[in-house]
Amino acid sequence: MDRETRRALDDIRSEIATLRRANRRVKRSAGLLCAILVGVLSIAASSISTRMTWSTFLSRKAKPHRKQVVTQPLGEVIQAAAIQTLNNDGQQVGFIGTDTAGDGLIVLGDVTGLPQAVVSVDTDRAGQFTAFNGEGTETTIMGVDSFGDGFIGVGNTAGGLTATIGVGTSAGGFLGVANSEGTGGARMGVDTTNVGHPAISNESGIAIWASDDVPTVSASPGDPSGLLGDLDNDGDVDFSDFLVFAQNFGHSLSG
Repeated sequence: MDRETRRALDDIRSEIATLRRANRRVKRSAGLLCAILVGVLSIAASSISTRMTWSTFLSRKAKPHRKQVVTQPLGEVIQAAAIQTLNNDGQQVGFIGTDTAGDGLIVLGDVTGLPQAVVSVDTDRAGQFTAFNGEGTETTIMGVDSFGDGFIGVGNTAGGLTATIGVGTSAGGFLGVANSEGTGGARMGVDTTNVGHPAISNESGIAIWASDDVPTVSASPGDPSGLLGDLDNDGDVDFSDFLVFAQNFGHSLSG
């Protein structure tokens, strides 16, 4: 075998060795790729149960709790999606939800579950706060009147409205107090000329004295009701008669 033939054989052997090494690299790469793929599939398979567990957990969202709430003033049953708070005795002491009209509603109850304070929206879509006493009687109201003005009302244990703070017809402030029946009493307001005026009414709610409309003393002997001292002719002698006297003291028919 001459030199050129040997050189040709050596070249062939070298190329064969190179092809074998390349083939081993391909096998190793393929093996590594297969191992990686198997690992990924294993991890994915092992996480399927976890994913199903989480998806199942997430799909179990708590549905809004529906709770019947009875308001004390009218005894109306309100069905609403709500959040409620219970005390250790299982009594509802807190409620946040909506009423039948879809307006917001907050109710706070005492240890027995009886509502004692309510924040709601009235029929005019205005905010309202109502407080009750231990017997369930409405005693305090803070809200808006039918004219859109602010209003505060205070009641007694019988439910009668005995004191009010509001806005009068002249858009000025108004204060009023009433007897236990919510009728007779006194008021103070501002007229259209921005002048303040007090006024007094009898037990029937009839106005018997006002600073801007004071009856005059009768010029005839005696008093119209026949009762001495009954200057306003309401059938009794009381403080309003004194006010009439004080208002007219010093006056005379001659001027």
